[in-house]
Amino acid sequence: MNIDCIEHISCFEKADAAFSLRRGGESTGNYAYLNLGDHVGDDPLLVKKNRQIFEHDFGHRCVFMHQIHGTKAVLVRKVPKLIPECDAIVTDVKGLGLAVMTADCLPLLLQTADGTVCAAVHCGWKGLAHGIVQNTVSLVRKLSQSPLEAYTGPCIGPLSFEVGPEVQEEFVRSLGADATAAFKSSRADRLLCSLPDLTAMALMQSGAEITKIVHSGCDTFRERERFFSYRRNAVTGRMATVIALR
Repeated sequence: MNIDCIEHISCFEKADAAFSLRRGGESTGNYAYLNLGDHVGDDPLLVKKNRQIFEHDFGHRCVFMHQIHGTKAVLVRKVPKLIPECDAIVTDVKGLGLAVMTADCLPLLLQTADGTVCAAVHCGWKGLAHGIVQNTVSLVRKLSQSPLEAYTGPCIGPLSFEVGPEVQEEFVRSLGADATAAFKSSRADRLLCSLPDLTAMALMQSGAEITKIVHSGCDTFRERERFFSYRRNAVTGRMATVIALR
């Protein structure tokens, strides 16, 4: 196991989970080193090697998504020939890794308490505001009524994610007035936005029993040596946050 490539997540008792770091891969330049994104302009052969390194260190084959900042959740039971176009993947198959790629957006991992279903969710602010969490939970509940455990992975932090007032207005429309608690005043009319807080609110409003929400506390924008960040460098790589049922 190469601890320079991934960091394990210990909050799930019935699933393996981890997120990748920048270190340990073969990409260069803006994508140095462990870029797992095959859609950002990096050499496809290097991305393929990086994914092999990541999967080897994680210990499971992984399903990746073609993420579109939408609200579609898809059930997968094997590594598909065609990459699914969606922003959340769900499985009830043990040993199948579900990966979400990010470089500031929030990666959300879910596991049912009975250990029979897990999910990986891409929570950009648009998908988050428009219902990606609720749609994922609805799909999970078709497979299991067990309570949910959640982990929010490395993302742009609440002190780094500056947005306009229209973003707050969007969340107030979707989550209600309580969403304003996830925003703090910044310079001029700008606001600082907490993706972890908004994700937690969406989970609590999803209709499922949520027994645990663990936040990584990582800030992709500020932690330059550990993470890629689209807001810091528009041309950059992608990390992956992944879960697999044991």
